[in-house]
Amino acid sequence: MPKVPQPAKTPESISPTLWNGENREDILAFLGDLNGAYLFYQVMKNDPDAESSAVDEANAAKVDTITNLQKAQYLSQADSMYLHETTKSPVKKLPEAGNEDEVRKQFEGASDSNVNFVKIPAGVYGHKDLQKGLYMLLRSMAKANYSATISGVSSTSADCGTKLLALLNDTISPESKATKDQAKEAYTQHKDTFTNSTNFVPWWTTLLLLQTTKATLGIEPSTRVDALEDACDTIEQKCGHESRWGFEVCRWRLKSDGEKAEKARNYQQQQQVRYRRQGRQRLSNRATAPAAPSRPLHRRCRRERQ
Repeated sequence: MPKVPQPAKTPESISPTLWNGENREDILAFLGDLNGAYLFYQVMKNDPDAESSAVDEANAAKVDTITNLQKAQYLSQADSMYLHETTKSPVKKLPEAGNEDEVRKQFEGASDSNVNFVKIPAGVYGHKDLQKGLYMLLRSMAKANYSATISGVSSTSADCGTKLLALLNDTISPESKATKDQAKEAYTQHKDTFTNSTNFVPWWTTLLLLQTTKATLGIEPSTRVDALEDACDTIEQKCGHESRWGFEVCRWRLKSDGEKAEKARNYQQQQQVRYRRQGRQRLSNRATAPAAPSRPLHRRCRRERQ
């Protein structure tokens, strides 16, 4: 099985200050290049693209299946060969004379035994390899500050990568009422620091990181959209509509409302077209349907008609 290559330069050491910022980005960048980001979101939740992650996980499982089949095919050679006493070279075992069932099995199974596996391309890894790759990355990043935590997970465990990620996250950001309250307070305090002279980009970046911390602790609502709404409300309250940032917020919201209204109109139009098409199809089916055969009248009905 191919080994997952580690970064040429070890990322910054894991620390409480960097855990929800630079450390998070480094881990996701590493896994993203390997189509293994689904491992990160299995532990940290709030996957922004759950559908793609599901596809990546299914593909990694297929790689493991193929690898296991290749291994089984290779090992099966030990049962079908033996070492020749004279030539000291491996030769195939012959079916015993008179054993018709064994001979028939040899012929019947011939078509199934000749499987030529395609060589795995570069950059394609199975679930087991991705787990080990994540484990080795976290081990190198946590060695400086969390050596004791590393020792809590065995490298031979099938899910060693996600286990170590979960253990580090629980150690750095343990879920408790006090921790959640601190995360909420830090988010609110930073949000309220905005003024007319604030540099928006670093302020917004920090707000998103604090929102990510809330999401990691299971605090809701804590999506990117929620952070954007909070930012717009704060800017309007702090700066007013006539300020530069207040004007920008009004423009953003007008544009957003317009896009939402356009999507709603398009959806309604699509629904109307679909309903009209279904109605025409039903009328067409009625017109082309064969007439029901007439049933013979009962003798009493015939007498009454006469």
